[in-house]
Amino acid sequence: MNKLEPQFKIRKATYEDIDILAVFSLAVIKEGDGISIPSEHVKPGIEAVLKDETKGFYLVATEQDNSSPIGCLMITFEWSDVNNGFYWWIQSVYVDPEWRRMGVYSALHNHIVNLAKSSKNVSRIKLYVHETNTRAQTTYRTMGMSEAPHKIFEFYL
Repeated sequence: MNKLEPQFKIRKATYEDIDILAVFSLAVIKEGDGISIPSEHVKPGIEAVLKDETKGFYLVATEQDNSSPIGCLMITFEWSDVNNGFYWWIQSVYVDPEWRRMGVYSALHNHIVNLAKSSKNVSRIKLYVHETNTRAQTTYRTMGMSEAPHKIFEFYL
């Protein structure tokens, strides 16, 4: 492959990707929280995003010559009145273990940065990461992201 040719294709996920997105989502939960849940638990949320882009969108990474996803992420939106623009939140990041440390996330991340810059109304790209996931934190720093001074609080309903 020519070094100038991208190693991976990045595309918006379609409804045909729902099964692999569910597999990836379950793997994120298993790796991050150490729990297993049935795919029926995550599919409705994935389907909601695939059917309604006001909720967000998924990107998948594939090899150049193979359409099967090897990684993904989801973008959701938050409006900032202070910055008069959107924050794009990177969520549901997953790269197949066989493809880790090979540039898949970098390709997804760079694609998101380019999309955000071209949209003209995105002021920041954000993500949250578990404090013990130091490997991912290193990757995000390598991609030019910096740690924000905010903490995330939750209220379960």
